[in-house]
Amino acid sequence: MITLMERVDEAIRLFPLLVSHGTDRLQVGLWVRSCREMWVTCLLLAATMRGDGADAVENAFSAIIHTYELDMCWTTPPMVDGKTLIKELQLPRGPIVGLYVEEQVRWMLLHPGGAREDLISHLKEYA
Repeated sequence: MITLMERVDEAIRLFPLLVSHGTDRLQVGLWVRSCREMWVTCLLLAATMRGDGADAVENAFSAIIHTYELDMCWTTPPMVDGKTLIKELQLPRGPIVGLYVEEQVRWMLLHPGGAREDLISHLKEYA
């Protein structure tokens, strides 16, 4: 199980990029999804540990909420459930389905508002 401090360490690594809006939506989205409701706490702890001021924290919040629109991103369900993935992609049951679900989440973070057909097409190429 990953601890709060491991999430904070990741935030410390991402913080300079967040402040400058210089990181990609996928990287930030995966971090916010992993922190879930605790992302604000992790971000504030990271800023405190780094000694960053209020402006830096405001820039980081702005990046996550406004630039990347990732607030509450962990609540977005996958477009396609596992059973449908098995059927549409002709996958065997088992752990491989989880890999496709993870790739689906990554694709959805990179393509907010993307079409289901485009997702399926991407997942077919993923193999």
